[in-house]
Amino acid sequence: MGFRFDPYDPAFDADPFPAYKVLRDEYPCFWSEEAGMWVLSRYDDILNALTNWRTYSSAQGNLIDEFPGRAGSTLGSSDPPRHDRLRALIQSAMTKRALDHILEPARASVAAHLAEVADKPVFDFVGEIGSKVTVDLLFYRFDMPREQADEVRDNAVLMVQTDAKTHPARRCGAPDTRSARTAPRRASSIPTRWSARWRHMASRSRLSRPTRPSASPPRRRSC
Repeated sequence: MGFRFDPYDPAFDADPFPAYKVLRDEYPCFWSEEAGMWVLSRYDDILNALTNWRTYSSAQGNLIDEFPGRAGSTLGSSDPPRHDRLRALIQSAMTKRALDHILEPARASVAAHLAEVADKPVFDFVGEIGSKVTVDLLFYRFDMPREQADEVRDNAVLMVQTDAKTHPARRCGAPDTRSARTAPRRASSIPTRWSARWRHMASRSRLSRPTRPSASPPRRRSC
């Protein structure tokens, strides 16, 4: 039996590094039947793909299982010049001055969750620190009550799970109704309300108006 790369396999999720090594050593450009996608595994190839948006476009989405209406509506799933217009909309909100007020809540959150795992010989950084800090800061930004933080975090994870093998509800035996609900929207080009609003904002941005030509072609900025 030949090499298989199934990113949905729980065994791969538990220890992906042996598969990564095989990909790098033997299959630097590999077609995964299970995921329905090409996989690049060597640094130089990946760097080239990330910076060459004309060949490796993000406009059709950048997730293995793309959500309806998301492709082309977010910063990470768009190409220039649209990518640059969307980036301009949020750039002023991401300056140091605009984010200074988050520093102390961020430090306090990190310290609190590090204290929770301080006596553990092994811990899950994403599950026990990273995702909790993210939710803490989102609750701070939107002035939401902290009592429901864990429930919101768990529901958010459940929302973005799309594979039947790893979806928490499927593991518990619950029917998979999400696929049936989203299938018609996946096949449709009709944008969601939010993506339509985002497109409207981008079309009204100052960078959407004609500008003077620059001396060199614009480069894609990383996000």
